[in-house]
Amino acid sequence: MALKIKKLQLNSSNLTKNIVREIIRELDDQNVKGIEKSFVEYVVDLLSLNNSVDFSKSVINRNLIEEFIDRCIAKICDQSAPSTVALKMQAYFFENFIERDEIIGNYMKQMMAKTATITKEITEAEVVSRDDQDELIKKIIIDIITKSSLGNPNDSLILTETSNALHSVMSRVDIENFIALNKNDRVNSLVEIREIVTGIILFNQDAGNSSITLMELPQILEQSYESTKSILQITLCEILDRINLLTSAISSAISNDFKNRQIIVLLPQNVTAEDFETVKNSLIMNRQHEIFTRKLSEFLENVKLDIDKNNHRYNETLKLIHETVQFRTAIPTEKVFPKFAELSKCWSRLQNNIYLLSEINQINNQLLQLSEKAVCCDEIAYKLLGDSVIETDEERSARYKDKKISLLGDNCSVQPYNKKMKLEYYGFCTWMLSQGRGILIPGLPETGIIVYRNANYAFSSPEVALMFEDTPEKLMYKIIETAKNRIELIRLLDIYDQMKSFEVCSSKVDEGSCELVKQTNDQEVQTELHPIPYHKDERYMWNIWDIRKKAIQLANLRKCATTSAQTMLSYQKYNVNVQTNRQKNSAKSQTSTESYTQKSGFSFEDDLSSCLEVTKLQ
Repeated sequence: MALKIKKLQLNSSNLTKNIVREIIRELDDQNVKGIEKSFVEYVVDLLSLNNSVDFSKSVINRNLIEEFIDRCIAKICDQSAPSTVALKMQAYFFENFIERDEIIGNYMKQMMAKTATITKEITEAEVVSRDDQDELIKKIIIDIITKSSLGNPNDSLILTETSNALHSVMSRVDIENFIALNKNDRVNSLVEIREIVTGIILFNQDAGNSSITLMELPQILEQSYESTKSILQITLCEILDRINLLTSAISSAISNDFKNRQIIVLLPQNVTAEDFETVKNSLIMNRQHEIFTRKLSEFLENVKLDIDKNNHRYNETLKLIHETVQFRTAIPTEKVFPKFAELSKCWSRLQNNIYLLSEINQINNQLLQLSEKAVCCDEIAYKLLGDSVIETDEERSARYKDKKISLLGDNCSVQPYNKKMKLEYYGFCTWMLSQGRGILIPGLPETGIIVYRNANYAFSSPEVALMFEDTPEKLMYKIIETAKNRIELIRLLDIYDQMKSFEVCSSKVDEGSCELVKQTNDQEVQTELHPIPYHKDERYMWNIWDIRKKAIQLANLRKCATTSAQTMLSYQKYNVNVQTNRQKNSAKSQTSTESYTQKSGFSFEDDLSSCLEVTKLQ
């Protein structure tokens, strides 16, 4: 899938868990129903970014924690407020709108849970008699019908059709061989049997040789896709109508004071400042609903591509099987069984697409139900609008189609817009977000994109872009401060990571300067495995004392003299003459015991015949 979905990650510290439990307990005491734990965790995580409580400290003042809990409960209990509804939309969407493979994985787990009991009986049953074999075959038939979604397993026609297909694949001998397998081999064999039997049933249905009528998945998918697409388009049109009304009403009530670098709000007499804030919150909620609906539409188009690919593969496999079995009475199993298995896999992929379409409809319906709970602000919006005309985003953009942003300084640069650019704050005007404290007016990328520190910013007019050039850090500071008070903006503008990795200077600064202090952040980097060939020098010494010892040895070597010496092993290389005294018969002294030594066959290199005579010691 081309669509990338960012998974929600919440703060999971022990303190946060304790706060969540205390909030849930307090809500139960106040008899507030319908609040899920995941939503409470989501609100606590966003409100913790306000820095009112430093969760990193080991000891925190209890009064601060109680104030934080009261803020969370006040935000959660106001269930009809547009800001709370926007938060519920975000929490639900990020939890349920996950990757395609993960959605299908959850669907497969549900299917396996439904047939877990019968699968266990098949793979672990001890079969002794013929009746036990018949009972095992019935369980295999039910398993095939249920997991392949061929119909109702209580339908006699479906049971008969599946039984005939199974007996064409497995004989009594094959059943006995299946029983003789261990548990793991039985599971693998059961999967193969299920795929082959399902493929045979699908082929017989296409060839007109079946007594049952299976659902036409390709036609059902096409109809489901068109229905889902139509529902999303209608929903998006209704959302855009409300957005155009709210945006036009807010635009008619504000004006830019470029001299003092601020936005002036001019309210009618029958509209209060609180009403104006409610309209702003309603616009935020509807903009969030629009973004989620567009993501669902994008996901739907990716599913449609997958449907077309699987339909083509399904039809091609059927055509290939027809060509293989045509005009033949007997075909080797190793030639046709793999094609039946492939046909079954295509059928399974089509069923997965049906489940994906149902998930899209379910998410869309839940978002609609949540949006209906929000208080309606149309009456206030028409009061703000007055005599002005409701404008769409396209009409607003057409007023500036011939104008371009031109900057005077070198602090920022202007680049032409292309679709590959990632715009900060989801493309909304940076000036309106900052000075209007959360007013969502779409930027006009056609007039140019301001690039500042490798980030791209869009603006609703070329005039307000000039205000950004002078004090960009100050505007970004105000946006983060606004998001702390309107936490629904954090996820909408995609600045959660920015608020986590940047600490806003809390001290008041002068009008022209404000900066964001960057903190360190842990990052993981994947490097190439052994980019340099491995080489180990055995003579390398890292210890300085070893190096000094080696230097002393070399210095002492200079004082030594070279000498030669005769060794026991080297003297045999030279001729040696040995002379002994002959034995004396007349000895004047006699020892108490006589002894002698003898060495046999002692020879030299040049005179091999010479031997040492025995010397007798007297």
